[in-house]
Amino acid sequence: MKSRTLRRTQEQVTSAFDDVMETIERVADTLGDAAETAGGQARTELAALPDQLADARRAVVAAVEPYRPPQRYRRYVQFGLFAVVVAAATAIIVRR
Repeated sequence: MKSRTLRRTQEQVTSAFDDVMETIERVADTLGDAAETAGGQARTELAALPDQLADARRAVVAAVEPYRPPQRYRRYVQFGLFAVVVAAATAIIVRR
């Protein structure tokens, strides 16, 4: 290669550096906007979560009520239902 093709003037280097800085700033702005949008959507989904859990609880209670277990097994059934509700809540959170 010729030495002339390897040499760049200070203005060319400064211009290339400025172009890179502008590109980085545009990308950072775009990422910031995307993160802000995603945060808003996550807040909306989390705000709706208590209502979804309440609906799930009502559905479970309505489904289990006709089949009341004997008194000696009720605490185990309650624990099992609690585990199911926690698993459902975890699945909803993980899915979103």
